[in-house]
Amino acid sequence: MTEAIPDKKHRRGWLLLKCLFTATAVSFIIMKADLKQIWHDLQIVSPPYVLIAFIFLNIGQVVSALRMRYYFAGAGLMMSKKFSILFYFAGNFFNLLLPGGIGGDGYKAYLLKKLKDFPVLQGVRLILSGRASGLLLLVLISLILALFSPTVRVFPFAIPLITGAFFVSIAGYSILAKLLLKEKLKTQIGAAGYSFFVQILVLITGYLLFKGANVGGGMVDYLLLFMTSSIVSILPISMGGVGLRELTFFKGAPLFGLSPELGIAIAIIYFFINSLSSLIGLLFIPRLKHMIER
Repeated sequence: MTEAIPDKKHRRGWLLLKCLFTATAVSFIIMKADLKQIWHDLQIVSPPYVLIAFIFLNIGQVVSALRMRYYFAGAGLMMSKKFSILFYFAGNFFNLLLPGGIGGDGYKAYLLKKLKDFPVLQGVRLILSGRASGLLLLVLISLILALFSPTVRVFPFAIPLITGAFFVSIAGYSILAKLLLKEKLKTQIGAAGYSFFVQILVLITGYLLFKGANVGGGMVDYLLLFMTSSIVSILPISMGGVGLRELTFFKGAPLFGLSPELGIAIAIIYFFINSLSSLIGLLFIPRLKHMIER
């Protein structure tokens, strides 16, 4: 009991820091950005494009669920596709509900312990493996976008540096995944296929949102910032990534000669549809509880 108290205090302290950072980031945006322009940009985004973006986002969630299924199958736990998708969306709901606590990842590991008697620590490790694979593909796609960015290409040695970073990222991930997550190379390659489709669908989602805002020039740079903001939002320093995407656009857009307010508006819409997607998991939780109680 005495060991659990510091851990609880530590979690509460970390949650407080996240809340403070999120509040600070949001306050900074409110004070520094043109709120009227943000509101205008929110209104000009075509609803049909937002709806289609929402559909592609959820297709990406389904592929993420299949990637999770792939990892657990490699560890000897077989799950049907239907159960994997239901299970993954339920976890997403808890990520939304408990962004500062154990979140959806802890819920998934706990639930698998209840349903399948699967070790919690191994479950957490496999879920982290999926996140790491997704992060790698986010980085790689961002680097590819940078190669096509007119703004980035003007810098000296931009192309060889980006190309080098591309291969260093792959090598670094492979080494760390093997050492820290105990992944075999074959598993890494198989998971990368799923992660590629997941992040391409994220890219398509971003493209549809900017297209819905009738963005003409600068699309590649906007998408580069969008994917970069997805990387930054993974950092565990805010509540559910709130404020991080917006800050990325606010600070990054002027460097590319783009509108930070439009980027912030798209980040807000993306957060909204992502949260709406997570709420779908609420529909599946009763079925999972029924499975536990049987």
